[in-house]
Amino acid sequence: MKRLFSFLLPLIVAFSCNAQEEKTKSTPSTVVADNVNVKEAKELISTGDVVIIDVRTPEEYVQGHLANSNQINFYDPDFRKQIEALDKDAEYLVYCRSGGRSGKAMSLMSSLGFSKVHNLEGGFTKWMKEGAQVIK
Repeated sequence: MKRLFSFLLPLIVAFSCNAQEEKTKSTPSTVVADNVNVKEAKELISTGDVVIIDVRTPEEYVQGHLANSNQINFYDPDFRKQIEALDKDAEYLVYCRSGGRSGKAMSLMSSLGFSKVHNLEGGFTKWMKEGAQVIK
Protein backbone atom coordinates (compact mmCIF):
# COMPACT_ATOMS: atom_id res chain seq x y z
CA MET A 1 0.00 0.00 0.00
CA LYS A 2 2.86 2.34 0.85
CA ARG A 3 4.44 1.67 -2.55
CA LEU A 4 1.18 2.39 -4.35
CA PHE A 5 0.76 5.67 -2.48
CA SER A 6 4.36 6.74 -3.20
CA PHE A 7 3.75 5.98 -6.89
CA LEU A 8 0.38 7.77 -7.14
CA LEU A 9 1.21 10.91 -5.14
CA PRO A 10 3.64 12.42 -7.72
CA LEU A 11 1.13 11.72 -10.50
CA ILE A 12 -1.71 13.41 -8.61
CA VAL A 13 0.47 16.45 -7.90
CA ALA A 14 1.60 16.65 -11.53
CA PHE A 15 -1.95 16.46 -12.89
CA SER A 16 -3.31 19.01 -10.42
CA CYS A 17 -0.52 21.49 -11.26
CA ASN A 18 -1.19 21.04 -14.97
CA ALA A 19 -4.94 21.53 -14.44
CA GLN A 20 -4.28 24.75 -12.48
CA GLU A 21 -1.98 26.01 -15.27
CA GLU A 22 -4.66 25.31 -17.91
CA LYS A 23 -7.29 27.09 -15.80
CA THR A 24 -5.02 30.15 -15.52
CA LYS A 25 -4.42 30.21 -19.28
CA SER A 26 -8.13 30.10 -20.13
CA THR A 27 -9.26 32.71 -17.58
CA PRO A 28 -10.11 35.90 -19.52
CA SER A 29 -8.46 39.15 -18.51
CA THR A 30 -10.46 41.70 -16.57
CA VAL A 31 -12.73 43.77 -18.79
CA VAL A 32 -13.34 47.42 -17.96
CA ALA A 33 -16.49 48.89 -19.49
CA ASP A 34 -17.81 51.91 -17.65
CA ASN A 35 -19.32 55.35 -17.90
CA VAL A 36 -17.02 58.26 -17.09
CA ASN A 37 -17.89 61.89 -16.45
CA VAL A 38 -16.14 64.82 -18.16
CA LYS A 39 -13.53 65.18 -15.41
CA GLU A 40 -12.65 61.47 -15.58
CA ALA A 41 -12.55 61.61 -19.40
CA LYS A 42 -10.10 64.54 -19.26
CA GLU A 43 -7.91 62.54 -16.89
CA LEU A 44 -7.94 59.57 -19.25
CA ILE A 45 -7.08 61.80 -22.21
CA SER A 46 -4.25 63.49 -20.30
CA THR A 47 -2.44 60.15 -19.97
CA GLY A 48 -2.03 60.03 -23.74
CA ASP A 49 -2.78 56.31 -23.66
CA VAL A 50 -6.47 56.37 -24.59
CA VAL A 51 -7.85 56.17 -28.13
CA ILE A 52 -10.82 58.51 -28.57
CA ILE A 53 -13.67 57.28 -30.77
CA ASP A 54 -16.47 59.62 -31.89
CA VAL A 55 -19.41 57.49 -33.05
CA ARG A 56 -21.50 60.42 -34.31
CA THR A 57 -22.27 61.06 -37.97
CA PRO A 58 -19.74 62.88 -40.17
CA GLU A 59 -22.07 65.91 -40.18
CA GLU A 60 -22.03 66.03 -36.38
CA TYR A 61 -18.27 65.50 -36.27
CA VAL A 62 -17.42 68.48 -38.50
CA GLN A 63 -19.49 70.78 -36.28
CA GLY A 64 -17.07 70.08 -33.44
CA HIS A 65 -15.28 67.16 -31.80
CA LEU A 66 -12.73 66.21 -29.16
CA ALA A 67 -9.09 66.71 -30.11
CA ASN A 68 -7.40 63.63 -31.57
CA SER A 69 -10.69 61.76 -31.90
CA ASN A 70 -11.30 59.16 -34.59
CA GLN A 71 -14.72 59.28 -36.22
CA ILE A 72 -16.51 55.95 -36.80
CA ASN A 73 -20.15 56.55 -37.74
CA PHE A 74 -22.43 54.40 -35.59
CA TYR A 75 -24.96 54.27 -38.44
CA ASP A 76 -22.42 53.12 -41.04
CA PRO A 77 -23.34 49.62 -42.32
CA ASP A 78 -19.69 48.61 -41.71
CA PHE A 79 -19.61 49.97 -38.15
CA ARG A 80 -19.09 46.57 -36.56
CA LYS A 81 -16.30 45.65 -39.01
CA GLN A 82 -14.55 48.95 -38.31
CA ILE A 83 -14.77 48.33 -34.57
CA GLU A 84 -13.56 44.73 -34.95
CA ALA A 85 -10.47 46.01 -36.80
CA LEU A 86 -9.32 48.02 -33.75
CA ASP A 87 -6.71 46.82 -31.25
CA LYS A 88 -8.65 44.99 -28.51
CA ASP A 89 -5.89 45.58 -25.95
CA ALA A 90 -5.88 49.38 -26.30
CA GLU A 91 -7.88 51.64 -23.98
CA TYR A 92 -10.79 53.54 -25.54
CA LEU A 93 -12.95 56.53 -24.71
CA VAL A 94 -16.13 56.44 -26.82
CA TYR A 95 -18.57 59.32 -27.17
CA CYS A 96 -21.56 60.52 -29.19
CA ARG A 97 -23.95 63.45 -28.80
CA SER A 98 -25.58 62.40 -25.52
CA GLY A 99 -24.22 58.96 -24.59
CA GLY A 100 -26.76 56.59 -26.17
CA ARG A 101 -24.92 55.46 -29.28
CA SER A 102 -21.59 55.42 -27.49
CA GLY A 103 -23.11 53.32 -24.71
CA LYS A 104 -24.21 50.78 -27.31
CA ALA A 105 -20.78 50.95 -28.95
CA MET A 106 -19.15 50.32 -25.56
CA SER A 107 -21.37 47.25 -25.04
CA LEU A 108 -20.51 45.95 -28.50
CA MET A 109 -16.80 46.47 -27.90
CA SER A 110 -17.01 44.65 -24.57
CA SER A 111 -18.82 41.72 -26.17
CA LEU A 112 -16.09 41.56 -28.83
CA GLY A 113 -13.39 41.22 -26.18
CA PHE A 114 -12.06 44.76 -25.85
CA SER A 115 -10.40 45.04 -22.46
CA LYS A 116 -10.83 48.74 -21.58
CA VAL A 117 -13.70 50.84 -22.92
CA HIS A 118 -15.13 53.99 -21.36
CA ASN A 119 -18.30 55.80 -22.42
CA LEU A 120 -18.42 59.59 -21.98
CA GLU A 121 -21.52 60.09 -19.85
CA GLY A 122 -23.70 62.81 -21.35
CA GLY A 123 -21.62 62.73 -24.52
CA PHE A 124 -20.40 65.71 -26.52
CA THR A 125 -23.29 67.82 -25.21
CA LYS A 126 -22.09 67.42 -21.61
CA TRP A 127 -18.47 67.94 -22.70
CA MET A 128 -19.35 71.32 -24.25
CA LYS A 129 -21.66 72.29 -21.37
CA GLU A 130 -18.71 71.89 -18.99
CA GLY A 131 -16.56 74.14 -21.16
CA ALA A 132 -14.07 71.47 -22.21
CA GLN A 133 -11.90 72.00 -25.28
CA VAL A 134 -13.52 71.38 -28.70
CA ILE A 135 -12.01 71.28 -32.19
CA LYS A 136 -14.08 72.96 -34.91
